[in-house]
Amino acid sequence: MRVVELKDLSAKETPLHYLKEFNAVAVIDAADGTSEIPVNFTVERLPVGGPDINVSFHATPAWPVVPLIHSIKDKILDLDRKGQLP
Repeated sequence: MRVVELKDLSAKETPLHYLKEFNAVAVIDAADGTSEIPVNFTVERLPVGGPDINVSFHATPAWPVVPLIHSIKDKILDLDRKGQLP
């Protein structure tokens, strides 16, 4: 299982400059085919180290949650490094 992309990515307004909230649809490529699952996530800029990312789902996914969250976080970090987060 891997996250192919995060599509329909949109940012929510937050009053804190170091915390951003996002909505997206994660496109998952698994052994049984490609699926989509809506997710919410936050990216918090810490004073030391990398960003802290929290991921939540609208509904319980059909895959193991821990590897799925890890894969989504990797995709978010990749988008953040490339400057592609809104």
